[in-house]
Amino acid sequence: MAIMYLNNRRLTKDTLKGYRSQLKYNIIPFFEGLYADEITYEKILEFVEFMKKKFKPKTASNGVTLLGSILKYAFMEGYIKNNPYFGVRNSMCK
Repeated sequence: MAIMYLNNRRLTKDTLKGYRSQLKYNIIPFFEGLYADEITYEKILEFVEFMKKKFKPKTASNGVTLLGSILKYAFMEGYIKNNPYFGVRNSMCK
């Protein structure tokens, strides 16, 4: 699903490289074993805390924003019935 999201976006080469890195090293490993419809708001908050501890605010924010965009895409395309990212504020990364 994340790959479909990336394929449906017009992204610069550098942005695409950054997104792929976030997916490979942070998002996919953190949510490993969960289907998109099993991701909860609470699990996303755990991810926010994980990112804050591991990275500077800008990098953490980028990863959290990407996750939110992917989940919004999944919701809009009907892959998930509810968007668990709803209510997450990116300012939480600071």
